[in-house]
Amino acid sequence: MSVRGFDYVPENLRSLTFIEAAKNLKSIHYAMNNFYNEPSAVKELNRMGTKIPKPAIKECISATLMVLLGNAYGRSFEAIEPAEDILQKLSQSDWIYYVEQCLPHDEEVLQKISSGGARVERWCNIVKEFDLKSFEYQNSKIQEFIKFSANLDKNNAKSCANSFYKKLINLN
Repeated sequence: MSVRGFDYVPENLRSLTFIEAAKNLKSIHYAMNNFYNEPSAVKELNRMGTKIPKPAIKECISATLMVLLGNAYGRSFEAIEPAEDILQKLSQSDWIYYVEQCLPHDEEVLQKISSGGARVERWCNIVKEFDLKSFEYQNSKIQEFIKFSANLDKNNAKSCANSFYKKLINLN
């Protein structure tokens, strides 16, 4: 970890290790004292390598976004910078893959965005900061959602997220 040699480990092992770290971060996010415990878990995920393997992108980005979006009480200020560092590592194709293929099925992130308030505002700021509007999306509903978010149109962004979320929970 200290020499970032994890980038040279076989893909399957890397993917499983990233997924395990992301799931650990999610469980910490939902546990007691999450604001205190999240920073070390986010830093661990951040130190794992310079590139997230594609099979682990959904779990890693989902866990990272959950930390950045926070909960009804706010978010862990110590976890923000390392979480943003994780998102900085993502390539354009990583973002497109997550937003188009994973986000519409990411119940936890969609639930946070559709709850409104500060969480939808944080989502909109993430979309704007990482310029997700500039990417080409095949799905017109996704493109519309990202456009509303990038334009800081919180009501419509929340409505789009809620639509994806309701579609998901009706399938289950």
